[in-house]
Amino acid sequence: MAVTKGLQEIKLAIVAAISFAVILMAVPLIGAGVEAEAAGLDEVESRLIIAWENGRQGLETLLDTIEQGPRFDDLLVRVPSIIEKLMEGRWSAPYIQSVELPGEIEIEEAIQKLSSLPGVLYVEPDTRVSVDSSCKNTYYTNQWYLPQIGADRAWEVEVGRDDVVVAVVDTGVDASHPDLAGRILSGYDFVDGDGSACDHNGHGTHVAGIIAASGEDGTGVTGLAWRIRILPVKVLDDGGRGYYSDVIEGIRYAADNGAGVINLSLGGGADSRALQEAVDYALSRGVAVAAAAGNDGLDSLSYPAACKGVIAVGATDSDDRPASFSNRGEGLDLMAPGVSIYSDYPGGSYAYMSGTSMAAPQVAGAMALLYSHYPGLSSGEAGKKLCSSALDLGQQGYDSCSGWGLLRVDKALGLEDEEREDELGDVEWYFAEGYTGPGFDTYILLENPAPEASSARLELFGREGPITSLNVEVAGKSRMTFHLNDMIAPGDVAAHVRLGEGSRVQAQRSIYFDYDGLRGGHTSRGCPASSEWYFAEGYTGPGFDTYLLVFNPGEEMARLEISWMEPGGVHEDVLDLPPLTRLTLKVDDRLPDREMAMAVTSDRPVVAERAMYFDSGGRQGGSVAAGSSEISGEWYFAEGYTGGEFDEWILLANPSGDEIQADIVFQHGDGMIVEREMALSPYSRATLHVDEVTGLDDAEVSATVVATEPGVVAERAMYFRYSGSMGEVEGGHVAGGSSQPDSCWLVPEGYTGGGFESWILVSNLEDRAVTVRVDIYGESGSCASGEYQVAPHSRFTIKENELLSGEGVSAELRAEDGARLVVEGAFYFNYRGGIDGGST
Repeated sequence: MAVTKGLQEIKLAIVAAISFAVILMAVPLIGAGVEAEAAGLDEVESRLIIAWENGRQGLETLLDTIEQGPRFDDLLVRVPSIIEKLMEGRWSAPYIQSVELPGEIEIEEAIQKLSSLPGVLYVEPDTRVSVDSSCKNTYYTNQWYLPQIGADRAWEVEVGRDDVVVAVVDTGVDASHPDLAGRILSGYDFVDGDGSACDHNGHGTHVAGIIAASGEDGTGVTGLAWRIRILPVKVLDDGGRGYYSDVIEGIRYAADNGAGVINLSLGGGADSRALQEAVDYALSRGVAVAAAAGNDGLDSLSYPAACKGVIAVGATDSDDRPASFSNRGEGLDLMAPGVSIYSDYPGGSYAYMSGTSMAAPQVAGAMALLYSHYPGLSSGEAGKKLCSSALDLGQQGYDSCSGWGLLRVDKALGLEDEEREDELGDVEWYFAEGYTGPGFDTYILLENPAPEASSARLELFGREGPITSLNVEVAGKSRMTFHLNDMIAPGDVAAHVRLGEGSRVQAQRSIYFDYDGLRGGHTSRGCPASSEWYFAEGYTGPGFDTYLLVFNPGEEMARLEISWMEPGGVHEDVLDLPPLTRLTLKVDDRLPDREMAMAVTSDRPVVAERAMYFDSGGRQGGSVAAGSSEISGEWYFAEGYTGGEFDEWILLANPSGDEIQADIVFQHGDGMIVEREMALSPYSRATLHVDEVTGLDDAEVSATVVATEPGVVAERAMYFRYSGSMGEVEGGHVAGGSSQPDSCWLVPEGYTGGGFESWILVSNLEDRAVTVRVDIYGESGSCASGEYQVAPHSRFTIKENELLSGEGVSAELRAEDGARLVVEGAFYFNYRGGIDGGST
């Protein structure tokens, strides 16, 4: 039979060709209202979802199947509607068909036989979904929940734009309700197959009112986004029940008809490939999908909330506690109020309803406000803003009982609690470098060595300005980790950590990377902003890529002057850096095949870091170091090793116009002292290969640099191949020196689980032995301590894995008698079995 035959002839041939009978199963599932009752499994109906191949290829295989009719005599496919759509080619693959016919064969047999048909991709039960929320009409307008989620403050900056559309995939919407009139688009009814998405149940209208009831007319209730428009998509019948097949059609329809957000206040208990494919289709078109977590009080989410990529929303009560009926489990993203929620109801009336059905539209409305306030914001970025700004309700960070916490739309829009603003002081840490794109994992680590908790605010910035912020409490004697990839969309990121007055919290950033096939990791400390930054290291020769990263945390344009100090002289560049943005400058493009030191000066405080990725001497990896905000007459390094396959270098830069003399004093692990002298011309840099210094071969060494006025900038580079508990790893790291010793040191980063070795290096500058106490703080709340004797003028090594194993750790080291120490942390790793290296 040819594809070009007339449609009517094809239909007649189909009807005459085969017979088809199946029993189709519908597993009844709970809707979003808490008072809905589960239908029993005895409510079995004859429905299956059949996923067909797309387009004319699918038509040809289907027609070939029909011609083989006798092979399927016990199956009757009602396919005229499929043929029409195949001929027109008007759906996205795969085409989903719901078939319902009574018959006598078993459900598994039907699925098996249908799945064997050419042109069929897969077959699965068409699962029932339902909603049956109990309600009572009332005219009270007690919307207690709006201040709980910060809606009243959010309206100070955004109330929604009419070009933002939210699809309510539900029981339909009463378009004549006074709170919604004029903003309800023409939708579609997939239950009856027509363009009238009227609501004779009430659930969909209630949901639409939570999202978009006008707050400007002085009457009725108030939704989150007053001016946006609603696309009604009816997939549940007047009794509030329906099938996956109609939900799937509704999701695709909403994605194809201008929706930026889809709200699914419905749920079912069965996984479905077809449902996940519909969600994937919406996500591929940039549409955000929010769904109710379900009302069974279970430790697993209902579907589609459990589908990958969906923002799953649970319900809280008026005390911000998870509601007893709200489902929980892995994949839960946010919580929102869901008990006694007052909203619109058909016929111009109002009603209270409870359930995760009422929580999900608050997230959908918040998403609409974000789209209105940040035009061009992606669904992924919007979702991360909501999650990262949520109010933590359970254990610190994410947990499966409350997700990322309670929705706070005001904070998602960049507004902060006035009380919290008053709590935060002037202690600040900045990071210019960070990347969350493919191949990179970026973490921020906070260590609080104090016994009391400390308030902290983490702010993230991209190339175009602020991305998101998060307020947290860092518990006393603990360490907290933030995986930035889980908080923001892929791309460049700079970070700001703001702390309460008197806080002792320290901040560090670690990145694990696969950079064009070069794999490794690096870590760097947080720094205050400064108008001057200096770097002793820099190289753009074969096998090296060097970057300068500068972040402007201020509200005004910063004028940057960059001096490149190389053997042939000094070159300068002048750049403007917009407020709250970061600059990425590839030095190789400016000065190829050179070695240089760098100085960055600015008319406003900024933050500068240098990143280097290398494939040289048989070693591959990368390093990042914050610049020094000063030149100094003294620099100290605790780490250093020249044994095995380690190469150590000391790099000095003289950014002044004076001749400088520098003395470098090395301390052996056994207390032996070795000294070297170096002369530096004005605006120059000098390099010392420590392995070649007589007496320093195969040695653990710390170093002190003492320079004549006005001083120098000092860094230490190490390239290595190291064999440890994680196997052989290779790479390199660069670290700036410390400009003064101290009796107390904090090391925020450390991990003692599988594939990692974390070390603490201690240099004792005193003429006497010193007792050093080490306290280790784990992410789990565990603590461990140790005391060590460090000989005079020697360097000592402590392995953190031996003190507290199996978790992320921070360290505090203290010489109780005030002795002068220099401390560093060193980390060697095989990250996730494929990225290895080391950092300090």
